[in-house]
Amino acid sequence: MCGICGSNGIEAQKRVYKMLDVLKHRGPDGSDVWSDGFITLGHNRLAIIDLTDAGKQPMHRGDWVITYNGEIYNYIEVKRQMQEIYNIKFTTESDTEVILAAWETWKEKALAKFRGMWAFAIYNKRTQDLYLCRDRFGIKPLYYYYKNNTLLFSSEIKAILEEKMILRRVHIPAIVDYLIGFHDHNEFTFFEGILQIPPGHYLHFNLNSNNKKLIKYYDFTKKIENRTSTVEEFEQVFHESVLLHLRSDVPVGTCLSGGLDSSSVATKAVNFLKNGFNKSFHAFTAQSEDPLNDETIYAKQVVEHSELIWHLTKPSADDFLHNWEQCLWFQDEPVGGLSIFLQYFIMKTASEVGLKVMLDGQGGDEALLGYERYYPTLFLHWLKRGRIDRSYKEFISASKNSKLNTKQLAMYIIYFLLPGIRVARNEKKYKQIPRTILEHGLNTIRESSKSYHDLRALQIAEITKYQLPHLLKYEDRNSMAWSVEARVPFVDHKLIETAITLGPEDKIRNGYSKWALRKTMDGKMPDSITWRKNKIGFEAPEAKWIVTLKSEIDYQISKSAIIKELNLNSAPNKNYFILYNLASWESLFNVNLP
Repeated sequence: MCGICGSNGIEAQKRVYKMLDVLKHRGPDGSDVWSDGFITLGHNRLAIIDLTDAGKQPMHRGDWVITYNGEIYNYIEVKRQMQEIYNIKFTTESDTEVILAAWETWKEKALAKFRGMWAFAIYNKRTQDLYLCRDRFGIKPLYYYYKNNTLLFSSEIKAILEEKMILRRVHIPAIVDYLIGFHDHNEFTFFEGILQIPPGHYLHFNLNSNNKKLIKYYDFTKKIENRTSTVEEFEQVFHESVLLHLRSDVPVGTCLSGGLDSSSVATKAVNFLKNGFNKSFHAFTAQSEDPLNDETIYAKQVVEHSELIWHLTKPSADDFLHNWEQCLWFQDEPVGGLSIFLQYFIMKTASEVGLKVMLDGQGGDEALLGYERYYPTLFLHWLKRGRIDRSYKEFISASKNSKLNTKQLAMYIIYFLLPGIRVARNEKKYKQIPRTILEHGLNTIRESSKSYHDLRALQIAEITKYQLPHLLKYEDRNSMAWSVEARVPFVDHKLIETAITLGPEDKIRNGYSKWALRKTMDGKMPDSITWRKNKIGFEAPEAKWIVTLKSEIDYQISKSAIIKELNLNSAPNKNYFILYNLASWESLFNVNLP
């Protein structure tokens, strides 16, 4: 895990050194620059695999040079394949050299062989071809700015903003999407002119011709077409994924909320470490000040069952007030809720303990229908197939085996299956915003709502567009803020492809969400965790903190030019945290109106 950046042109080296300075939190174990006059590549290293100097970057092999952020978890198997079939020689124990050799051997086809997370720039010194590539689901970030034949790219937006030619103008469509609940945009960002490489894509630049082309190398929809998986296959691939995510030359710990996903990862991981390596395992939990969303009672059960070394952190309103701007600076863009701050503190605690790698349960809900808002689509699925009895049974069971009662489930059905209601609600809420601007956000609602009429379409949309991308972004920034590598076993591409092609009855059964995972973990951890009904996650006491800090929040909101321009302070039922977050971001990054 590292920080990467690069630029072309006369001022390239100067730009790259400035970007590396901004990205030093992503890689405190070494920094280096390479240049050939056409392109300058920079790298800040967080050493995880092959801790020797042989693993430093930018790394060269033949005509190719790379700067890379991430982990290829199956690098040992890919390396062995190249050694046995092509008799390729290696000089390091790093996964970086495996990427270089694989690209040299198979070029873009090498991407299909990798199992992991990555963002890299790989450059051919002979042809001046540059490839900016991002992993299948966008676990690792990669941003770029291109204007007047000048290119800048980086792991984080703030590094690109060091370039004075960039005007720091807000991208208004991103603000509107943000207000109505969509926090990541796949290609554009909150900053006008700064884009991100979409997940599963690479951008090909030729620095001689200045031609560029964005190419999709991973088509998730096609990959799962006409495929059906079983619970047994899911159990096997989950086993493989957790084991692969433990590959590291430094100690690994885990986030533990006490929910099903993080508890499953922690339980599996500690079994591997104790049985195979006789190693202890550290778990980290954020405790909420509000008893209503405090999950430590569940996390404690997992800790005691698996004999974990437990670290508990309990951020207060005062902690939030004094650390929020720093957290937001690392995030680069406005965020969706205060739970991000709890995650930030968990990573801070892990860093203080001395850990450089942390596992997390991100992705389990999207892969296995874990959110309550997915229930209506399941009910509709059975109704479309003439299974009125099954739909009714699941409705009643869900009212017993989730945190929703029958009235709440009925409200979910109306809200999520009838897009006109969602559109009308947001039209009323943001009627003060000019219609031409608001229409972009309303169209996003209309587009996202279509997916709720089909289970597989819903999961594809949640994984690739509307839910998982921004969660992965928050995880990356919060962990890298403290020079910690976050790993997400549920976002392994083989696991997601298997999970999404399970039958509906293997995802939600008898009202229990994530059925396949519950069956996989049944008997392996306490039943109170495996068959838990109420889902919380790392939730901060938002209402309490907002009341405590209302004067500071009101002051920050009153200074915002964006809030004034869109007249957001007069909106009915306004979300104080969203407005405070937006205003703080605008001030912190000196953002201008277009």
